[in-house]
Amino acid sequence: MRAKLLAIEARIFAQILNGYDMVFDTLAGDALISSLKVLREGGIVVSVAGPLDLELVRDWPMPFYLRLWIRAIS
Repeated sequence: MRAKLLAIEARIFAQILNGYDMVFDTLAGDALISSLKVLREGGIVVSVAGPLDLELVRDWPMPFYLRLWIRAIS
């Protein structure tokens, strides 16, 4: 397993990256949405920017139990 640490401007990284297994998000908001675009199918986003905004994740495909958990912590 090999990891890359990339520091790219938030506004452009989704345009030039794709196929990543994991994204570590520290910005939230639009950067979090862009993070989803660079993931391979089955990839994960780890966010340390606080609880997810329910409006932001409303249309994301996810298991029912995860949606309940997000609602509980938001």
